[in-house]
Amino acid sequence: MEDWVETLYFATQINLKERNDKVVHHIGEQKQTVSTIIELLKEYEYGGDTKSLEVDFTELKFYFDQILIEYEYLTPITNEKLKHTKLRHRLSINISDKILPEIAEKTKEIRETILHLSI
Repeated sequence: MEDWVETLYFATQINLKERNDKVVHHIGEQKQTVSTIIELLKEYEYGGDTKSLEVDFTELKFYFDQILIEYEYLTPITNEKLKHTKLRHRLSINISDKILPEIAEKTKEIRETILHLSI
């Protein structure tokens, strides 16, 4: 979890300095991961610190829930000679410019919390 938060923190800080659509796309791809982390924190609760993190990640999820993600499944490409099929899709991520700084700030707060944890 710490590595994931550090990576998200790094991505959000880069994007705050100068918007980068590729970085924004990767930030948006983390939407499901936030929900998964919350589920894990609930399942393996160790007390005060993990409960605090659960609250923090739930607040972060509020912002990620405002990200619109559309999956478009494309026709697979099959190479019969090689007996190889490539599954394809297109992922469209729409993040409001108002939400990105909120995600960056909450990620920064979570990062600071983790740095001071005593789990």
